[in-house]
Amino acid sequence: MVFKSDARLSAAKEELPPNEERISNRTGQRENWIVLAGFFAFLSGLDAWVSTQFWDFEPSIGPPADGSVGIALGFKVDFP
Repeated sequence: MVFKSDARLSAAKEELPPNEERISNRTGQRENWIVLAGFFAFLSGLDAWVSTQFWDFEPSIGPPADGSVGIALGFKVDFP
């Protein structure tokens, strides 16, 4: 979508006479797609980091000793 928005921006700039409103709209769309692609790349990297931190995660889920209802999770996070 970044390339498609870039192509539309180029086409808008080549129009005679140039339509400034259309150019600014196309520029905004291209910037939005670039930010969105960067955000998804960040989430992908974060997912990979979390996966490496919790690969040996062994949850201990069970009822508490006093008979009340609850969930207990025990885990350790190693920071580099």
